[in-house]
Amino acid sequence: MSGILATVCEKTRSRAMIRRVGLVDLLWRGAALFRWFALAYAAVLVSSRHDNYVHPALGWVALAIMAAWTAITTWAYSSQSRRTVPLMTADLAVTLVVLASSHWIVGAEELDSGNVTLPVAWVAAPMLAWAIYAGRRVATLVALIIGAVDAAVRGWFVTGLLPEAGLNATALLLLTGFITAYVARLAADTERQLRRAAQR
Repeated sequence: MSGILATVCEKTRSRAMIRRVGLVDLLWRGAALFRWFALAYAAVLVSSRHDNYVHPALGWVALAIMAAWTAITTWAYSSQSRRTVPLMTADLAVTLVVLASSHWIVGAEELDSGNVTLPVAWVAAPMLAWAIYAGRRVATLVALIIGAVDAAVRGWFVTGLLPEAGLNATALLLLTGFITAYVARLAADTERQLRRAAQR
């Protein structure tokens, strides 16, 4: 009798542990935390460099949009039911708009000289979401889309030359997306194994 009770208690603890751990959920929380840190970094750069922008006031407007969208996505991605393709598509679209606005706000000359775009590392946030949700192939596609817009903002389609800053950013996006998708798959596989073990 005591052995049966011990087994039941152990299974109950295992199921409770699975619910508490939520390995994939931890990745979503990490992605949200990354977005806030990236926003803070962008804010530091805007505050220190806005005098060099073609339209300094619009730099603060773009930053406010980034802050509002960061708050919205932090809430939205906190629930599995809200992690949908339309939300992540909107996430990517907002990010691309902010990135593209760098051409007019920061200015072509500043960007051509290798200076950073308005969102800086914040552009990686939607790619992280897609990597966790859909895997490395989709993450790679999203990274290439972001990289193409970054290159366009830096004048690639005008000069025909790939900017070094844009190439480096795209390479980092590809590596980050691949690693994030790999870790997400491991986390999902581990959760499934834990559930199967708890059901035995």
